[in-house]
Amino acid sequence: MDLEIKRRLRLEREYIAYERSRNKEELKTIVTKSLLNEEVKSAIKKKKPTVKFVQDNTVGGKDEYVFVTADFHYNGDESLLQHFNRVYAHIIQKQKEHGFKRIKLLELGDTIDGGSLRTSQLMAIKKGMVFQIIDVSKVYAEMLHKLSKKMQVEFYCITSSNHTQLRPLGTERNELVEEDLMHVFYHYIKETAKNNRNVMIWGGDDLIIPITPKHNMFVAHGHLIGNKKEGYLQELAYYRGVQFDYGLFGHFHHYREVTLYEGKGCNKKVFYAPSMSTVKSNYESDKNLSSKAGILMIVFNHERGHRYSEELFIE
Repeated sequence: MDLEIKRRLRLEREYIAYERSRNKEELKTIVTKSLLNEEVKSAIKKKKPTVKFVQDNTVGGKDEYVFVTADFHYNGDESLLQHFNRVYAHIIQKQKEHGFKRIKLLELGDTIDGGSLRTSQLMAIKKGMVFQIIDVSKVYAEMLHKLSKKMQVEFYCITSSNHTQLRPLGTERNELVEEDLMHVFYHYIKETAKNNRNVMIWGGDDLIIPITPKHNMFVAHGHLIGNKKEGYLQELAYYRGVQFDYGLFGHFHHYREVTLYEGKGCNKKVFYAPSMSTVKSNYESDKNLSSKAGILMIVFNHERGHRYSEELFIE
């Protein structure tokens, strides 16, 4: 057989193999999204609890109570969903201690462990990413409704994090940022709470939150910081033309509080929230990244800004 004919046949076979592989990946993506849409629609149709409006009558010079959940890294082990009972108990206990009628609840992302980052994760995965995000969305929404029976809740949700990225068709991290299951999480909770007068909801890949009438806070997951750390906040302020009093990030699985410098009326600070995950990966152990699981409570005064912070541990 002529060499040119052989070469053409080989190229045609390679092209056909490539097309089959691409079609298989595209079909997988379509099926995954279709299944996800059906599951979410089904879950949203379930009856939502009725909640009476909780009036906040406190006035003047008050404190704002901020609770932060981050990096739950749910892998499909349903026993881990009990962590949200502990989160609820912590917030109710703090309400008894301080008497507040309103809170800001911030979710910083990586609610699921995913499975598209490292092969070492796959040993611990009990469910695929679609079912992981559905489980966590349901439980978080239920916790939010329970809290709303006791207080007003301003819920802020970060919709961009690294473990929640689907990364279809062999794409790399942050390459298709819109393919992020945190958008499903956010819209699920927004839909289930749309008739609840005690819950107000905001979401975005990052957010600038009016933490008090005089102070604001830049909030993001933290996976885009890299090695910039505290300098990242100052760089953002320069490029966006907005001055931030505070910054808040998850991703690093450790609670940390850093004072940057003295600002007008308050010290400018950056906070890093702890992880809610009680399951430590080999990656964390090898890199000495693990710390005790928990959530973060931060208290801000309308006049003086940040007052104090407290880790609330999940056993």
